[in-house]
Amino acid sequence: MARLGRNEQLVITGSGAVVAAYLLGLLFQDWPVTLSAVIIVVAAVAALVLTIGASGRSIAGVPAASWVRIDAALIGAFALVDLGDLLASLDSWEVLTIGLTIIYVIGGASLAYGAWGLSGGNLVADLRSVLGTMRLPLADRLVYVGAVGCIAGWFLIMWLADIYSFGTLPQVVVLAATLALGVRWLDGNPAAGRLMVPAPVTTAALGAVAIAAGAWWFLVVIGRTLERGGLLVYLPVLLFILALVSLAAGCYVLVGRPGAAKPAA
Repeated sequence: MARLGRNEQLVITGSGAVVAAYLLGLLFQDWPVTLSAVIIVVAAVAALVLTIGASGRSIAGVPAASWVRIDAALIGAFALVDLGDLLASLDSWEVLTIGLTIIYVIGGASLAYGAWGLSGGNLVADLRSVLGTMRLPLADRLVYVGAVGCIAGWFLIMWLADIYSFGTLPQVVVLAATLALGVRWLDGNPAAGRLMVPAPVTTAALGAVAIAAGAWWFLVVIGRTLERGGLLVYLPVLLFILALVSLAAGCYVLVGRPGAAKPAA
């Protein structure tokens, strides 16, 4: 560890904390083995292995540091949703569950910060990028707003609404939305690597998965939402639905309207 840089140490420490907290939760607190649990543990282990054993290498045309950043983004997205669940459940969870969740969330934050630095993150440049989002092409703006809204929407649903469970369909939404953000990041930063499949096609495919899963979830819960809902239920769910609409519109614009006339040669 002493021979590694600060960012590598943060990634390794954060990955270790995430894996340890989750495994302890699975073993001693009966945490369920869900899609998100598998993704979190696998992504943390992958980030650890890539940082230690593949630093400076490229895998499928993408540098290992970029893969670590995508792994960290996945863990961060799920950790954000779990943080919302924690904030809503402080008075009902066991102390050990609360402690392990806090360790996992802090570990995910440490991993994300280290991965950001490892992949060439720059505070000034990234702030300019965020502030310049509205100057991006329409498709990118819609995709970014939609994907971020899906993740933020589920954080608010778990925190404020607190009548839903973060089941498989919502987990698929958060997974696909986070990967779509990763693809757009790669497409906008050539130095970060290039995927073998064209970025617009990959983004549209991931967006379609998120939209289908999100719409299916909403159809399943709409009755319960109308029956038990109040302002703190309706607003987060509305934000989530609007995010899906934005993501759908962005993917549609990104790949081009079906049947649109092609420019003359």
